[in-house]
Amino acid sequence: MTIEDVMEIPASSSLHTNQADEAFVRVGDKSRKLTFDERVQLMYDKGERYYEDTAVYGATIDDIDIPVLSAMKVSMKRWVQK
Repeated sequence: MTIEDVMEIPASSSLHTNQADEAFVRVGDKSRKLTFDERVQLMYDKGERYYEDTAVYGATIDDIDIPVLSAMKVSMKRWVQK
């Protein structure tokens, strides 16, 4: 008899860590420590972190193409008004 036979534990919607701020994933009957990249991916999967919120290293305000952004804004306004 296994724990699954006795009770059902639903998956959590958030990432849990221990006191050392380490996250683990269950693989069979063992726990494996997540790498940094695996932890970030799990946060994306659970909706705790969004790729769009990730800063781009070395980017500045000068990297924003204002004419393209303005055209997108006009297009979005038209779409919302429909």
